[in-house]
Amino acid sequence: MGNSIKKLATVILTTISCTLVFTACSFRFDFFKKDSQACTHVYDNACDVACNECDEAREVAGHVYDNACDMVCNECEEFRSIQHDYSVLQSNETYHWYICSGCEREDGENKARHTGGEATCQEQAECEVCEVAYGEVNAENHTGQATHKFFDMELTECTYDCCGAVENHYQSFIDTNCYCEECEEVAHLLDEYCQCYDCREIFHELDETCFCVTCSWHFHSAVDAETGICVDCNQFGAAASVVENNVKVYYTTLDDAISVANGKDCTIIIENNHLGQGTPAKITSGNIVVDLNGKIVSSTSNTALYVKGAMVTVCDSVGGGEMLKRIFVTDGNLIVESGKYNSVTPWDGVTVKVYGGEIGSIAKTDTEIVKLYGGSFELVNVLARVGTLADLLPVGYCFYDESGNEIDLSTVELDGVYYRLNNVTVGCVELEEEEEEFGGFGDLF
Repeated sequence: MGNSIKKLATVILTTISCTLVFTACSFRFDFFKKDSQACTHVYDNACDVACNECDEAREVAGHVYDNACDMVCNECEEFRSIQHDYSVLQSNETYHWYICSGCEREDGENKARHTGGEATCQEQAECEVCEVAYGEVNAENHTGQATHKFFDMELTECTYDCCGAVENHYQSFIDTNCYCEECEEVAHLLDEYCQCYDCREIFHELDETCFCVTCSWHFHSAVDAETGICVDCNQFGAAASVVENNVKVYYTTLDDAISVANGKDCTIIIENNHLGQGTPAKITSGNIVVDLNGKIVSSTSNTALYVKGAMVTVCDSVGGGEMLKRIFVTDGNLIVESGKYNSVTPWDGVTVKVYGGEIGSIAKTDTEIVKLYGGSFELVNVLARVGTLADLLPVGYCFYDESGNEIDLSTVELDGVYYRLNNVTVGCVELEEEEEEFGGFGDLF
């Protein structure tokens, strides 16, 4: 029995010991656990991730900087090393420089003045580094084409189409190839018809209506034969028409119309103010009437109409028409009925008859027959060795001065080798009634 009690006491003591140990262990675990939850956490700075006391990790936003190149964190003041990227080019009217692409800090060592480029009469120079315009324009550096025209006997007037500047250049500096040594440009000296005096090329500047803005003449490229409408500008653009057997056909130029009319019995009607270019319009055969129709005809040559081997009558059915250059007659015959003409120049053996109109000058210089039945004349010439002024007048006709008085040709003195009259008209001689003579006849009856 004693052993049993002893064993029982051992079991009881063992059980108590185990309970105490378990309880003690449980108490210590709970103690440490509660101590961990009460940690105030200590960090090196605002961006430190792990607690210095318990090593517990936390989430932080990361370092905060003012810009991409800021070296010190705004939260923890930690320093970092960076390299500026000076790649963004900046400029003003005078300088150019670079700034950092990250923080826009200026590169103080590379600021420089604009350089390079070339200023012109209209634009500033462009900097070869930053491509910014800078400086002043150069009024003498023209980028456009120079157009030359006669100004006086020695000077030409040079106009640049880039800025409209006008300069005087000496004609002697323009060579036979129309090259001006002063402006180093091709220098065509253009007349009033846009034709170069030297190379004879023509330089018209046409607008959308086929109208030259420089010489003020129309130049239509092609017209419809039935309507005369220009295929380019859709306006009536025929220069002339040919009427044959009551059928009218329109043509682009007077030359085109004459080439069709030659050899026929027909009428050429001038349909638009026309400037012939190059050689004059030439009528070589046929019986042809040329009607100015109130229009103006001119030519880049000194002759507007060349009559050779044809019978030609010129007139103006409307009034106000004018031929600005001469009519030259070398073979065949010419009749002037009406219209205004710069001059009529007959050559050997031809016959010219004037019944009306206004003529600038007319002359008899050889074997041609010139008869004036009417019209007005600014200048009449007769070469003294071939005749007198009276040879121009049919029987019963005379010259009248500006006051309407008959001119006594016997009083006209020789002027060099010519007999000349200025500003005269031609008409029938006015017969004065002789009352005494008629009275005498009255007594006979």
